Amino acid sequence: MPTRLCAPIDVQIEVTELCNQNCSHCYNYWRPVNLNDSAKSLSLPAIKRIIDQLVINQVPFITITGGEPFVKRTETFELIKLAEEAGMHISINSNFSLINALDIDFLAGRKNLSMLVSLLSAEAEEHERLSNSPKGRFGQVITKLQMAISKGISIGVNMVIRKDNIHAMFDTATLVKKLGARSFCATRVLPNVAGGDSSFLLSPEDILLSLEVLMRIEKELMIPVDILGCYPKCLLVGTQFFKRFYHRICVAGCTTLTIGADGAMRPCSHVDVSYGNILNEPLEVAWDRIDVWRVGKFFPTNCLSCSLLDSCRGGCRVNNQDSILSKDDMHIARHRLDEFVITDLKPDVINEVVEVPGILVVHPNTKFRKESFGSTAYRDDFPTIILLNNKVTEFLKQVLYHKKVMTFPEFLQYSGVTSDVEEKSVKNLYKKLYRKKILVEPKQEGGDKNEQPS
Repeated sequence: MPTRLCAPIDVQIEVTELCNQNCSHCYNYWRPVNLNDSAKSLSLPAIKRIIDQLVINQVPFITITGGEPFVKRTETFELIKLAEEAGMHISINSNFSLINALDIDFLAGRKNLSMLVSLLSAEAEEHERLSNSPKGRFGQVITKLQMAISKGISIGVNMVIRKDNIHAMFDTATLVKKLGARSFCATRVLPNVAGGDSSFLLSPEDILLSLEVLMRIEKELMIPVDILGCYPKCLLVGTQFFKRFYHRICVAGCTTLTIGADGAMRPCSHVDVSYGNILNEPLEVAWDRIDVWRVGKFFPTNCLSCSLLDSCRGGCRVNNQDSILSKDDMHIARHRLDEFVITDLKPDVINEVVEVPGILVVHPNTKFRKESFGSTAYRDDFPTIILLNNKVTEFLKQVLYHKKVMTFPEFLQYSGVTSDVEEKSVKNLYKKLYRKKILVEPKQEGGDKNEQPS
């Protein structure tokens, strides 16, 4: 069972169900099609109510999404302004087709803001076909991306991987690199349980191929890559991808929450089950109800005895062609685990960190949200978090308050370790604080605004 947080870390806010595209793989399968008058959208008073609730619960990060948020430009801009005033880090998911030059100027002037843009292929015809967009739109999007990146907007690109576009991964990443985007993500398509087309769903072999290409992209194009989802660990074990993407796990209802265009609070954007409505009850009420996700109520039965369950959580709860949340992720491959001993199945990701500098400081933008176990530490200018116990929290607060520099021996001495095992644990925590950019070199206190978290 994951550590219970007092509130989500990142809240996805669906400004509207409306979208000017009609991708056949869209996970919001319950939305009205295109610009339908029956579609729901958040009003300005609703947006104010949502931000007020997030401030009360000290939520540090929001993701503005939809539908397509720029269908509702006025509401999206108001949400950006209010979140910025509240000191939140803002990410925006968009297909980038409705954005204009004035929008780009507005976005370029915002602090602590980044964007994730969807591209389905580097081939114009293929992108337009998969997104059901008119001819010429792809070129318009590329032109706007060039303009936005030249204005300094931090933009990453996500490519939804389907059976019919997986061939275009490397070419799409090459285009993304040429544009100057900060990163390239490749995310598997999920089934539409409402009976949509299943011909584009990926096989386990397709998944492994996509990850192989993704690793090649990172090596040859030298652009940061990632996946925006999670795969069952048993599918990846024994491959180079196991350690590389081990950190990706289902966080629905654990660190994230989605607020729909009607105010409904859901554990995941891909799930249409509501646990309350933020427009008429507090966020914490729904957060308590979502405990069923944290305690593993929807874990597949056959995963309960797996040694990887804590770090895998059974993969994705909606990656099946059924509405039953406890059904197996369609890419589970339990038979692969028979070849490995348990020590092979828990990579020590922290030890991959480069050597930590001798002198560090707590970054001045670090904040601490009180938790039952200690705190959630994060930066209000950079999307990174780490969970800390009470003792470490108080120590780092004092270091920050007095603007002290710190060495590892001092950190180790404060921890009061009494064994080699404890010392190794403390050393790993120190490395993690550096990797998460909570601890930084004094000269880097203000210089990593557009970097990506590890």
